[in-house]
Amino acid sequence: MDKPKKEDLRVRRTKKLLSNALFELIRKKPFEKITVCDICEEAMVHRATFYSHYSDKDELLVHSIDEHLPMTAADFGSEGASDSRSIVEGIINYIADNRDVYTSIFKRNGAYSISDRIQKMFSSKLLKLVNERIKNGSVINVSPEFWADFYAGACISVVRKWLGGDLKVSKDELIDNLNTLLLASYA
Repeated sequence: MDKPKKEDLRVRRTKKLLSNALFELIRKKPFEKITVCDICEEAMVHRATFYSHYSDKDELLVHSIDEHLPMTAADFGSEGASDSRSIVEGIINYIADNRDVYTSIFKRNGAYSISDRIQKMFSSKLLKLVNERIKNGSVINVSPEFWADFYAGACISVVRKWLGGDLKVSKDELIDNLNTLLLASYA
């Protein structure tokens, strides 16, 4: 069996510089106002170098989220997080620790935003959780996929309001409220 070819160290370094530059710029201004020139200047690379790796800043953002921000239960919380409290607490803690970046990302307008990607990941984790609960005798009156998509969407919507300052609760209150709602949804 062939091993996947490792990416050249120079390419990995350049991509990391571009990702870091993008996140640094996102902390300063909205994603929509960031240009490829801004990113290249911050990363100290030529535009030609940027375009040899990415077609536009959206592709860089998706790559950066996939490669440099945690998207697994182990990264968001304790290893093998298997209950809703661990999942919710890990995600909310991570978002709170990187609030400036996520505030900009969640405000982004686009066909498939990063908040959509986070919602899909959250839905996947909730689906695993509810399927495990069903195996152990819990009952829900809708399909597990619908339940997971519904609660992931609701949670992301609440987090978006919280990040925007429209929801005036502490991080711990947010976690407790989301968990109360999630746990109350199945017997």
